[in-house]
Amino acid sequence: MKISFLIFFIFLTGCSKPDSNQNELSTLKAKVSDLELQVSTLKAHLEDLNSKVSDIDTEMYQAKTKAKGETSSGLDINALNKAISTCVQKVRSTAPSDEVYSKFDAYYNSASGKVFNNNQYVSQEAVYAFNKCMQSSGFPLK
Repeated sequence: MKISFLIFFIFLTGCSKPDSNQNELSTLKAKVSDLELQVSTLKAHLEDLNSKVSDIDTEMYQAKTKAKGETSSGLDINALNKAISTCVQKVRSTAPSDEVYSKFDAYYNSASGKVFNNNQYVSQEAVYAFNKCMQSSGFPLK
């Protein structure tokens, strides 16, 4: 009885039909091929998206460093301006009672990336003291 049930089951499921099995196998191979193509297409889209995310990350980093006051070289403009202000005050306060020292001034020009001072109007001693102060503040001037 169990054997006849097994034969009946095989007959119903189609396992005894080699042509239908071959057709089903061909259909499955075609589906696998289509899925492989879809996977390849998705991988290409993923690479494109990763590239776009990388570009956005770069833009966000640049915007963040600009907002912090840093240049692309990593120079902290806020710290530089603070050092300039401190050194200008130091030059003015430690100078002899000479009016020339009291008029010493300097500033950072972001367009050129250089620190300028009014050395054509003041003595070189004031400029030397300023440069020395900037060096000790971690901003050597060329």
